[in-house]
Amino acid sequence: TYEESVGLYDPTTGSFSTVDVSAVIGNPAYYYQGAALTNSGLVVFAPYKGSTVGVFEPASRSFSAVDISAIESANNKYVGAAASADGTLVVFAPAKAPSVGVFNATSRTFTAVGISSSAGGRLFCGATRALDGLIVFAPMRENVVGLFDPLTLNYSTVDVSATIATADKYWGAATTPSGLVVFAPWKAPNVGIFDPESGSFEVVDIEAIAPPLRQHGRFRGAAASGQGLVVFAPHDCDVIGLFDPETRVFSTVHVGTDYVELMYAGAATLLDGRVVLAPWNAMALGVFTVVGPPPALPPPALPPSPPNWLSTVDVSNATGTDTGKYCDPVVTNDGLCEAMIPTPAP
Repeated sequence: TYEESVGLYDPTTGSFSTVDVSAVIGNPAYYYQGAALTNSGLVVFAPYKGSTVGVFEPASRSFSAVDISAIESANNKYVGAAASADGTLVVFAPAKAPSVGVFNATSRTFTAVGISSSAGGRLFCGATRALDGLIVFAPMRENVVGLFDPLTLNYSTVDVSATIATADKYWGAATTPSGLVVFAPWKAPNVGIFDPESGSFEVVDIEAIAPPLRQHGRFRGAAASGQGLVVFAPHDCDVIGLFDPETRVFSTVHVGTDYVELMYAGAATLLDGRVVLAPWNAMALGVFTVVGPPPALPPPALPPSPPNWLSTVDVSNATGTDTGKYCDPVVTNDGLCEAMIPTPAP
């Protein structure tokens, strides 16, 4: 968890490089968690243990930080970020902060919109923009789906306790082309599905198919692939999760011999529809290609066929053998993928 760089992946060349940011943030441990792209092309990083909002300029490869310690001083502040529809604001999902964070990328100013909660621990882990412009927060310890309107700065919730009330539910959210929001199962026994239009919430059980739940969550991060399936990044499990939001079918693809504990943390969709998986403990960045619809029956516990469903790009030359490297990648306007500095707690 101690990378001192922003990781850059170029899908056209398959190359991986880094930009050192140690002079700006010092000790990077658990500093940021969550990132989003603005309309001006900036990548904005959400502070977790850090006291600043991180701002990365892909064109110049420059990194800067905006201090927010006088406004929000909670220790484990935010987990997840999403940009407003016009791309000027970046909204941070509250983890242990008593506020929704809002960063104006134009003025470089930060606002904390206060919220109340009786839940302990991380409230939400993950954010995505719905088709109507609302920012949707994935419930972790909260028994509600969080909703935030960037235009009015209004925070509201939809109670889901009648459907699921366990702790440590979901980590990661993705908006599908049909407008549904899909939550990646962290320790929940199901995939969560939220319809922003109707305000309804449902779940699809995965226990018969998913690998055994270990100490940490199964999946961490979600991205809608170019083929319409939602891809879940494997964290403490050895399969990639696939979910078809139209048929409500969940399936898995084995990662093969590359598996390590706490493998990936975060997913992002490239311009060509492939999904990038940010390496946490893995020695290689993952690039996943959906070559067809998920099978109707659970797949065998074997490496996928064809084998190019999951390809990898070695990052050890740039990062060494560190664990906890990167999380929550963002795809920029030029098609590059920025894998942000790692920051989540175990």
